[in-house]
Amino acid sequence: MNIRKRITVARMLVVFLLCMLVSVPQTIVKAAQPKVLVSAFSVNPKTVVAGEEFTLSLTLTNTYKNKVKNMKVTVCSENGDLYAVGTTGSLYVAEIAGNSDEEISFSMCASAGLSEKSYKLTVKMEYEDNSGYSYTMEDSLFLPVTLKQRLSVTDILSDTVKVGDDLELSAKVNNLGEGNLYNVRATIEGNHVETQTTHIGTIEAGKSGNLDIITSATRMTDSTEVLSQDTLTIIYEDKAGNEYTENVDVWFSIGTVSYEDLAVLKEAPKDEGIGAKGVAMIGVCVLLAVVIVIRIIKWRKKKKYLEEI
Repeated sequence: MNIRKRITVARMLVVFLLCMLVSVPQTIVKAAQPKVLVSAFSVNPKTVVAGEEFTLSLTLTNTYKNKVKNMKVTVCSENGDLYAVGTTGSLYVAEIAGNSDEEISFSMCASAGLSEKSYKLTVKMEYEDNSGYSYTMEDSLFLPVTLKQRLSVTDILSDTVKVGDDLELSAKVNNLGEGNLYNVRATIEGNHVETQTTHIGTIEAGKSGNLDIITSATRMTDSTEVLSQDTLTIIYEDKAGNEYTENVDVWFSIGTVSYEDLAVLKEAPKDEGIGAKGVAMIGVCVLLAVVIVIRIIKWRKKKKYLEEI
């Protein structure tokens, strides 16, 4: 091999070694990629309802020992099921110190017409390290979406009873919302009946469930009452297990207890109204006043007649 060829080979070896030296630091930088993760998230209100807005809060955690900077955080979902309101869906974060957290929030909305299930939301984070190298990380969140809940209670029927008698209350619970009502139950309580609860079950959207409660009348109405007012509470859940309540006023006709039911009367709570004696006294006073008025009218007529003669 002549000298020229040897020089050429030597140059090639030098170039090869230089390339190896340059490539080693790059490999080390890639291996030490700083990672930023979504370590926690929450929504407000706690239930995401189709067609309604909510706030999504994210906790971003920089697991790297050095800070990251110039971060762009973007949220998006398939088919736009969950979308940002009032923004493009992206937020800018100047920097996050090493081994530190950063809190950010998005105003979001769940599209109308969604089904009751969990929807995937992708969080994409683009950022740089101190050397200016760019990185991208993605996390996925799954948000359960429920439908609007609304109900009414109709066809309320009850018996006319006496103190100590069983009292049956029946009604229809109508699902007027877009989603199913789960674990529906009803409780009757108040000053005139024993507290009782009955289970109805699941009521599908647009359908009704039958309510039937048998309780006991514990207090009679006095002479100033015609009906006694108590409270019927409907408790139900959505698909995510969130609980709701609806209160409805109901009235029971409590009949007067007869003399044959004196034993029941003794056991019943004392009535604090004006009572039978009070009613009798009022009646006597009214009757006496009427008699006096009639006699005064007759006396005046008689006096006028005598004066004319």
